[in-house]
Amino acid sequence: MAIGFAQQPIIIFQNNIQLENDAVIQIDSLMRVNYYNEAISYVEVKNNTASEMNVRVRRTVIDSVPNSLNQICWAGLCFAPSVWDSQTMELLAPGQTSDHERFSGHYLPDIYLGMTVIRYTFYNDANHNDTASVIVKYNYSGYVSVNEILAKSVINNPYPNPAKSKISFDYQLPSLVKSASVKLYNIVGQEVKSENIIVFSGKHELQLNDLQEGVYFMTLYLNGEAAKTNRIIVKR
Repeated sequence: MAIGFAQQPIIIFQNNIQLENDAVIQIDSLMRVNYYNEAISYVEVKNNTASEMNVRVRRTVIDSVPNSLNQICWAGLCFAPSVWDSQTMELLAPGQTSDHERFSGHYLPDIYLGMTVIRYTFYNDANHNDTASVIVKYNYSGYVSVNEILAKSVINNPYPNPAKSKISFDYQLPSLVKSASVKLYNIVGQEVKSENIIVFSGKHELQLNDLQEGVYFMTLYLNGEAAKTNRIIVKR
């Protein structure tokens, strides 16, 4: 005798990877001094049935850091932390998966360290037994100074210097770095060029063809803080 398994009516994905029901996702973040702290989680939701479905989401706090806040956005609206079930529904056609940013879970720790654990349950508005859940652990650890990050980084001086048309620097940044950018300033402190660094190891090049000859200062920013400044000369 063959044994059949019931089809899961709702399936959750993250970055196009299917998750098991109640799968656990952990988001590790660092506190940033004098910066707004927020962690955001995204998942996609699929209607795995042959009929259209109106889907809502419920937020359940399993454990939380005192004085922290959290909230959900779903189907085009974001809700106050006091709202536990979405007031909007996402209509999904048979086999349809919601767009990447239709759901987002937001965690606002303020300045409080620790881990908050939240379950997000997506359910069929016409049948609350049709559900799928994901658990997100939002973990905020202590402040890390830019000097600590630099001590674990490898950042070479820019070359060639003087430069004619472009200048480069080799670097390797640790996992402590969540954002990186480089800015170029002229001799009177005006910003003349700014670029984000997406890959945290390799070589970064700045094109200088649009700049006049002269002295400039190139500053590398790590996690929003100035980490290293070099004096460069553009000469043709």
